[in-house]
Amino acid sequence: GPGWQWLTPTRRFALGVYAPAVFRYGDWKVPEGGFEITEVMRITGGLVLDAEWRHRSFSIGQKIGYVRGFSSAFWALHANYIF
Repeated sequence: GPGWQWLTPTRRFALGVYAPAVFRYGDWKVPEGGFEITEVMRITGGLVLDAEWRHRSFSIGQKIGYVRGFSSAFWALHANYIF
């Protein structure tokens, strides 16, 4: 999804927002015993806080926030290396 980051003047830290788009398709056999799938296909989204620390060619960051339809908070940790 789209996002926006503000980079500090030292270019070592970035803070921003990110709007993830989430697509789920669950075409599986429903187990017996009263279970029911209300939506086979679902598209949803949300808004999360995006923070990143940069050092030369390496960066590490995280995204945390809310995505509609998730039972808990959305959290992602990432590491990047720029060649």
